[in-house]
Amino acid sequence: MAYANSAQIGKYLDNFIKYFCLSIRFTEDSTEKQEAFTGLCKSIITNPNGLINHFPYFCDAICQYENPTPELNNLFNDLIYSYKTNFQDRWIELIKKFPENLQKRMNIRFNIEF
Repeated sequence: MAYANSAQIGKYLDNFIKYFCLSIRFTEDSTEKQEAFTGLCKSIITNPNGLINHFPYFCDAICQYENPTPELNNLFNDLIYSYKTNFQDRWIELIKKFPENLQKRMNIRFNIEF
């Protein structure tokens, strides 16, 4: 749904994103997974604040995605660096809550220092 209607879905991110991320993180790579993540990312762009409370779950889910398309991987990178830039005052607070294994994966995947 978010792929086709990201602005409407973006309004409700805070209500479902944690559960979306928990359920998709170990799903096999497929066209459906790619479209689901693309729609989710577009929804996040329309409502970045909807992700704040669940940011570690999103980061975990995208780090578990081993072979995203180059376009989707660029979207992931853009979102991570957008949060780092736009939420500077809260960035350290956000990432310090990450479990150690997620901190390591974020460092490897996105060159994020903790």
